[in-house]
Amino acid sequence: MFNHTLTFKDLWAQHNEHRFLITKLITLTNVWLTGWDLKYEIYLNVALGIAIFLALLTLLRREAANFSKFSAYWILPTLSFLIFSLTQSRNWLWGIQMNIFLNMLFVVLGFVELTSTLNWKSILFASFLGLLATYSNASGLLYWPVALIIIYLNPHVLKKTKHKMVTFWWATSAIIIVSYFYNWLPPQYGFPSVGEPIPTLLRFAELSLGLSGSALEIVSSKIAIAFGFLGITIYVYLILMLKKTKLLKSPLFLSQLALSLYAIFNIATVSFGRLKFNLPQEQLATRYGLTSTLFWVSITILTFYYANLRTKKLKQKFKLSLNQVTLSFIIIAIVSTLVVKSSFQGIQLGIKRQNFLKSIQKEVISNKSPNETLLALTKVYPLQNYGNLNNVVRLADLINAINILSKHNLSIFK
Repeated sequence: MFNHTLTFKDLWAQHNEHRFLITKLITLTNVWLTGWDLKYEIYLNVALGIAIFLALLTLLRREAANFSKFSAYWILPTLSFLIFSLTQSRNWLWGIQMNIFLNMLFVVLGFVELTSTLNWKSILFASFLGLLATYSNASGLLYWPVALIIIYLNPHVLKKTKHKMVTFWWATSAIIIVSYFYNWLPPQYGFPSVGEPIPTLLRFAELSLGLSGSALEIVSSKIAIAFGFLGITIYVYLILMLKKTKLLKSPLFLSQLALSLYAIFNIATVSFGRLKFNLPQEQLATRYGLTSTLFWVSITILTFYYANLRTKKLKQKFKLSLNQVTLSFIIIAIVSTLVVKSSFQGIQLGIKRQNFLKSIQKEVISNKSPNETLLALTKVYPLQNYGNLNNVVRLADLINAINILSKHNLSIFK
């Protein structure tokens, strides 16, 4: 941008497996307007979190009739604890992670739109949101098949019209996915080798369950795995119970099915892609925890929805219904408590990282020697694979970055 040579190709270029087109545009806008004041990126992350919460609130208000016995406002504190959980401390405090919040916002808005009155206007708007989600984060590719399922299951569209919508969605999905993978190269770190099937499968299961439970536990992988297993169990139970009510195609259920399937597919994809990295639980939780959060948001809403349905049947089967309603509220209370507890874990990790970064900042500002500045920044610069070397700092890239930032008085050099 400063050299006046910026092209669309630069914006569209890969970042690992992603194409951060939207993230790059926002970052460059921040650079242009504020000299790359990183505080504004953090403010944006918080604003995006608020927007995601408001999108869910809009959905619940739209479906208020499904919460005639217990108002949906009762679960707003739990949803707030989940969306704004500090288990994602690294996401909140790291500007580039706006790609995750952007992706989640576009996905949530898209599913809210597709589960409202389904018509061509909503299909076109949901397609546009899918495009933004895909070019915010690679997981946006999962939006297209999940949305296709929701369109197909929607009972309020004539069969002939639905076939046209499904065909349109197939075509749109194909065009966007092909455009995404045009000239796409496997990331530099490569994909995990399958190795021995049984140990690989077990490791994949551990990562998936650990990531599923990461919204409720940051530090201990074993506890997170247990919570992940519990979450899957509750989720399957809710699906089976709601199946008996014959409300599986209601707009509320379809919206939560969409969010939960997107979260589950995302968890599986991240777990597979990170098999070879052997990441500790705290990194999984603080960097990829928003996906787990969305999974538990769906569980909370479906649990509360089920409690409302069972309350209507108290006169028919008093004891059974009362037990199930009580259990539903216990589950929501436990989720709320655990999310608050994990937020305190996130606060501790966030403070630790903030203190570390402050110490590096002081070193950079106080050092007069270029070599000392370089040495200080190697402690925070991303590790890469280069030739036969793994997890090293490429000094040429770092020197180039320092020169650009200092020359144009950007970020900590302004």
